[in-house]
Amino acid sequence: MNLLIVDGLVRRKSSQTNFDYPSAMAHRYSLYLILGTLYLLLVSLTLPFPIPPQTVPVSIFVVVYAVNVLLANTQKRV
Repeated sequence: MNLLIVDGLVRRKSSQTNFDYPSAMAHRYSLYLILGTLYLLLVSLTLPFPIPPQTVPVSIFVVVYAVNVLLANTQKRV
């Protein structure tokens, strides 16, 4: 999982040197995906029926991939 985060930082650094434009839409939607996934995980704790145990690892990978996209499309100067 740390490799995806490092990959996002490397893609950001390479886009900085190549003068590529970061996608504001991909940045914003990945932020929405992170917040939505964390919200659904918190709400799922109060559901009256059991959730499958596979949802936690899948949601972790979704959040890590969204962080990858978020870091890769961060503005050049923060």
